[in-house]
Amino acid sequence: MSRLKNNAGPTSLAEAATPASHWAFDGSLADTAGAKEVLTPQGGTPRYAPPVPCTTGQALALGVKPGDATYLTAPVSADLRLGPSYSIEAWV
Repeated sequence: MSRLKNNAGPTSLAEAATPASHWAFDGSLADTAGAKEVLTPQGGTPRYAPPVPCTTGQALALGVKPGDATYLTAPVSADLRLGPSYSIEAWV
């Protein structure tokens, strides 16, 4: 999951497409871009799904089994200031 920067406005198309944050969920809740933020699990413990043959990466299981985290929160970021219109992208 990524969120894009939207501060004073991009100065180039490349900057507009630069993620403010990116979480791959490959065994970690750490941000691999931007401010290196770490997500906080709520309602339980984060659990990573077992690897699936012929795939790359991992998946985070939320609320599947008792004790699983039910959602994640991100710290407030100076890199992210949502304007009147914005996009949030997630590959589920």
